[in-house]
Amino acid sequence: MRRQIVSKLRRAASALRTAMLLAWLILLIAAGALMLIVALIVATLAHAAFGWWGVAVVAAFVLAAIFGKDPPTEPTSPRRKRKGLHLNDDPNPWYMQSQYRFGSGNSAAHNRWHK
Repeated sequence: MRRQIVSKLRRAASALRTAMLLAWLILLIAAGALMLIVALIVATLAHAAFGWWGVAVVAAFVLAAIFGKDPPTEPTSPRRKRKGLHLNDDPNPWYMQSQYRFGSGNSAAHNRWHK
């Protein structure tokens, strides 16, 4: 009795594996056909708008998108502690700007800097 159940389960698993493989292949073929149809439509529109130069430009962009180098997903160098001022470092941030406004704050300090 147990052997019959195990045998049926194995056959069912094998059939399921075969069905999944066929579904995957059908999906890949459908995706390839869809990409081919889109490529033909884009090439036809490019040819109608710009002639063969338009087709060449579209083909170059498509090839660059497919075979171009992907940007790195991780930092290429280890993070180091930055010293000094950099491009995005504001020496006068918004929360300190009120002391530099004219007519506010200590006038002696203002006169010391602007003689």
